Amino acid sequence: MKNIVFSIAAILLAAVSASAQTAAPTSPLRTNPNADYIRNERVHLEKETELKILEKLEESRLREEQARMQRIEATNFSVVGQPAQQQQPQQVVPVQTQTSTF
Repeated sequence: MKNIVFSIAAILLAAVSASAQTAAPTSPLRTNPNADYIRNERVHLEKETELKILEKLEESRLREEQARMQRIEATNFSVVGQPAQQQQPQQVVPVQTQTSTF
C-alpha cells in the first residue's frame, strides 16, 4: 500500500513539473520585424503570380475548347444513304485472244 501511494505521488509530481515547464512563456525565434515583413510580402507576391498564371492558363484552355467546338460544329457528321465504299485499285486482267491461222 505504501508503495502504491509513493508511486502515485511520484506520478503527480512528474505531471506537475512537466506542466510547469510547458507553461513558461516562449519567445518567438524571429525577432527581426523587417525580415518578417519582407517574407510576408514575398509570399503575397508569389500568391499573386500563381493566380495570374492560373488565370492565363484557364483563358488559354477556354479559347482552345471554343476553337475545338467550332471545328466540331463545322464538320458534317450526318450520313445520308449508304456509306461510301472504299475504292480499290482496279486490277488489270490480261485477256487472251485466240488467233486463227488461215
